[in-house]
Parts: sequence; C-alpha cells; structure tokens
Amino acid sequence: MSQEYRDKVVPYVIPGTSQEEVVDGITYQIRNTRQEETFRQFQSPNSPQSELCDVTSEDDILRLFFFIKPDFSIHPVEEFPLVLGFPLFLDFDEKFLGFVFDESVKKKIDGMKDKSEEVEKSLKEISSKMLWKFFTVAVSDRQVSSRLQRKRGHVKEQEVDDLVSGLMTRRKNQFDSLMADWVNVFSSLYYAQEYSLPIVQAYQSLDTAKETLDILSNSVIVMDLAEALRSSLSKLISRRICRMRIESICLECYLRKGVEPYTMIQKYPLEPTLDAICNKCGGKSIYHVIKMEAPYSLGPLFQENTLQEFIIGYTLAKSEVIKKLYVHKKVNVLAKEGPSSGVQINIFAITKNNRILLVDVTTSKNLNKVMKDVDAKIDALRGFPYDMLVFITPSVELKEYLDYHKVRVFGSRHLQKIVSHIGYLLDEYEKTSAQKPIPTQQPTLGEEPSQNLK
Repeated sequence: MSQEYRDKVVPYVIPGTSQEEVVDGITYQIRNTRQEETFRQFQSPNSPQSELCDVTSEDDILRLFFFIKPDFSIHPVEEFPLVLGFPLFLDFDEKFLGFVFDESVKKKIDGMKDKSEEVEKSLKEISSKMLWKFFTVAVSDRQVSSRLQRKRGHVKEQEVDDLVSGLMTRRKNQFDSLMADWVNVFSSLYYAQEYSLPIVQAYQSLDTAKETLDILSNSVIVMDLAEALRSSLSKLISRRICRMRIESICLECYLRKGVEPYTMIQKYPLEPTLDAICNKCGGKSIYHVIKMEAPYSLGPLFQENTLQEFIIGYTLAKSEVIKKLYVHKKVNVLAKEGPSSGVQINIFAITKNNRILLVDVTTSKNLNKVMKDVDAKIDALRGFPYDMLVFITPSVELKEYLDYHKVRVFGSRHLQKIVSHIGYLLDEYEKTSAQKPIPTQQPTLGEEPSQNLK
C-alpha cells in the first residue's frame, strides 16, 4: 500500500490524548480505547500488523480467510509462538458427509479415540516410572555419587553424558525390562499419533472445515479455489509475516475405502500444496489444517477480534471517496454544553464530501445475532450525528445486501468488492440527499427490517 493510502488511516491514538475532526460544523473528538497499546505497532509500515493488513487489503481470498476464527494456541519456546489453526476442505462429497455421521462410523472413530487416549496415558505412566527408576538407581550408584561429591554437584554437560552412559552399562539388567515396556508403548504411541489421531482430529473438525469451504466457495469468484488459496497463502509466506505448516489427510481413504489414508505434512513450504482430489482413492474430502506460526504481537488482534476491523479499514482506505478513517476508537461530539457520551466505533470514516460513515465489523456468522447487534448499535448511536452505518459479517446467509433502518448489512460475498460496494452506497446516498432533507431523527426501534433487498 502506498504512503498516500496509509496516511488516510489512523490506527493509534496516544492514550490520554485526543484528536478532533470538524465535519459540517460538528466537532468530533476521537480518543483511544482500552486496547490501544495493541495497535501501537501499526505506526510502523514494516510491522507484522501493517504488513498483514497491506496484503489482505489487496487479496480478496485472504481478506475473507481472516474473518474465519482460527484455533488459537501459544508455544512460548518457539521463534514464532502464536499458532493459528484453520481447518478446511477445498471440495467435498455431500453423500460422504451423510455417511460419516452414520452410527457405525461414529463407533469406529470413538474406538480410535479411546485407543489414542489409552496409549497416551500408558506413556505418561511408563515415563514417570522410568524417571523414578533412573533416579533411585543413580543415587544408589557409588561411582555416580562419588563423582558428584568430588565436583560438589558442578558437572559439565559431557561429564553428565559419561555418568549416564556408565550407569546404563553397569545397571543394564535393571533397565532392560523397563526399556522393553517403553519400546512397546512407544510403538503403540507412534501408531496412535501418526495414524489414528489425525483421523480422529479431522473427524471432530468436520463441521468447521466444511463451514470454511462454504464461506470461501460461496463468497469469491475463482476458477480453481485450491490454486487461488495456494497463491494467496504464498503471498503471506513471501512477506515473512508468518511461517506455515500444512497437515492434510484424506478421510475417504479410511472411512469409505478402508485403506490407509493419504496424508501429507508440509513444514514451512515457500509455495504450499493444497490438493482438492485424493491421488490415492480419488475422493474429494481431503481435510487440511493450515497452521500459521506468527509473532506473539499479533496475538491480541486475534484474541480480541480487532484484526478484521483493521483489515477492512486498510481496504477502505483505497477508496477515492474516503478522506480519512479511524479504526477502533471512542468518539464523542463536542458541544457548547459539553462533550456527549463517547461511543466505541470500529471504523469512523470521513468522506471527501464530508459525510460520516460508520462501519461495524463482526466475525459472527449468525445473522440473527448480527441483527441484534445492529439494533444495539442503533440504540447506542441515538443523538450521535452520522450519515451511514454499515455492518460487515462473514455470514453466507446474505445472498444480497440488507437494508435495515439507516443500516446496510453486507455478507461474506460482498467482501471481495467491499470498496466498490461502499462507494456505490455513498454515491446513492449523495443522490438521495440532494433530493430531500437529511433526516435528523433515527427511526423507532422495533420496526421490521426493510424488504428492499438489493
């Protein structure tokens, strides 16, 4: 994104300070929210936050992809400790979806899960037993104790290796039976972890993976979804925003054909491979987990669901009709009688025609939940002067946009061309405003949604 577009976005306001914008004689005061320190790094164009918003503002699939809530975990010892897991299918056999929830298949999966848990429990028991056995043998061994006494407990790493090696040789018989138990459990663990567990995990995430496919396939127009997603993910990798691991397994191989499943594990590929068709059984139900390893500083944006606001903010900054916008700020109006109560707004945008556009961004896919949020926002904005309020949701239920009071609700399929959609909305608003006075009062809550779907 060029500097011109960056200058339109205000991602960070120093806590304790405020900025003022005068629009048509009304003074708006913009202040920080409690999450503000999370946004500080947006001030650097080379930060992971800025880079991520740059690439998603340019890429239709990535913009939509990051509206999907990932599995979230932290691995503190890793270079990129934040791990985001995105389960998905790139194609799916609908008949297979009905088959896999058959009672016989569920019992088979439950059996595999029980076996995996049993092996994991045995491993912990054997490990604890082996550690205790080693400790008791070591403290009773004269050569070990005398060496530690001479060194007063300060031994070098190589000396520890020598002590352990000598102990295992001298007390070989005492360790043999324990090692045999370890080998048996380890071989069972390998089978459970490398074969059974991936199938169980994929089965448990079927609905999530299918939902991701539905969102992507119903919302972006591409000839080849697998190739388009692969290309988009490569952009993230090339910018070094994150590292990526991809684990893939064909469920039809085992659950439908009864053969060992096709699997592929890619660790930090420069250009990932995403198969939609299994090259072993020909099935379409290949389950992928895209695991993005990212800097810890990105974590709060995912935990607090604020990343999507910045993605939309940076994307809208490309619109010629947007003059300036603030992301995730508290805004109040200054008047002679004093400032009004502040309203927290996801995106507060000022157009070149001095219109106030408010954008609420949600990750909720439930349209009923979204409409309740719309009502709550309308209520919170009573007395707050603005021209248009827009809601953006990844819901696939909205085949067309929805007009509700002074609100327009966009669904997942509008994210691909959100700049032109909002540009058209503002253009229509200008035409309407030129024909009749702008209403100064909000509609009464509780009115039915407009049936005028565009």
